[in-house]
Amino acid sequence: MLEFSLTGTSNTNFLDSIPVNTLVMLFCFFIITGLFIKITSIGKYHSAEHMAANAYDRDSSLTLEKVKKQPRTHKNCGTNLVASIFICFCIFFVAFGDAFWLFLVSWSIGYELWRGEPKIIWDAIFVIGKAAQYLLFTSKPDEKHLLVAIEAIRKLEEKELASGN
Repeated sequence: MLEFSLTGTSNTNFLDSIPVNTLVMLFCFFIITGLFIKITSIGKYHSAEHMAANAYDRDSSLTLEKVKKQPRTHKNCGTNLVASIFICFCIFFVAFGDAFWLFLVSWSIGYELWRGEPKIIWDAIFVIGKAAQYLLFTSKPDEKHLLVAIEAIRKLEEKELASGN
């Protein structure tokens, strides 16, 4: 569509002539996905989930007022995992170029960083992940989103208590 809008014709080789490396493609995918989540209700539910989890971490008796005061970022968000993998990929991409095995190595090392949270590097990863959460993957929730998140945590707690965990 881009080629057609620019030239008025369509050539299947047009996209092959634009050099786009994997790093740029992943970065664009990350940004586009984040913006899609942010502008839809998914971002509101996502931030409501974070706010309810933050409130629950502080005090297990959840009220709407307590949840409203919480930040919409959370330390255990999967965005932090994605940030650690992406940072590893960027470093390896600069060092080794565009190679398929970089995905596997970046995923493995990024996962271990996310899981282990080593003090040396985790603070930097967390700052990037938290910024991505705030700017791309969450948006200010309405009361209805917060109430759904509160109810979800209550149901989860009931299930855990019933199973004995």
